[in-house]
Amino acid sequence: MKVREWAMAAMALGLCLGCGTGKPSEEGTANRSAEGKRLTFAVIPKGMTHEFWKTIHAGAQDAADELGVKILWKGP
Repeated sequence: MKVREWAMAAMALGLCLGCGTGKPSEEGTANRSAEGKRLTFAVIPKGMTHEFWKTIHAGAQDAADELGVKILWKGP
């Protein structure tokens, strides 16, 4: 499985486990909480400088942009 697919699957699983209603809005952004705020996912990598983690960050950001959510990327 490619990194981007993995990141999208992880975000979709997070959405299914209780983040908001999962019901799409008219604009097509289904990823808003009950208060209408944009959902934020925290990603905590083991590192920030290695090429592997840079790839994970890029995939997570691509998936976030596609799904209309925000990524909070914090690491050591």
